[in-house]
Amino acid sequence: MAMGKPIIMGVRGDASDLIYRANAGITCNPNDPKSISDAIVAAYNMPEKDLITLGENGRRFYENELSIDVGLNKLNHIFHDTIL
Repeated sequence: MAMGKPIIMGVRGDASDLIYRANAGITCNPNDPKSISDAIVAAYNMPEKDLITLGENGRRFYENELSIDVGLNKLNHIFHDTIL
């Protein structure tokens, strides 16, 4: 996501949920060749501007939710709240 590229995610769970929440790519069912193939074809057929938007969405989501700075800030708040 940090690279700003659209993602095709073929796993279930939190990783797939992140892609969906960020609107950063296409998710598909793991171990399902038809689902994976459909996701690849869907990405291939998308207009370039839509692919760019997916990538930008992912980068923005990463910077606002997942970056090291964000994580350290959250930890700092936890430590501060625990101590005080």
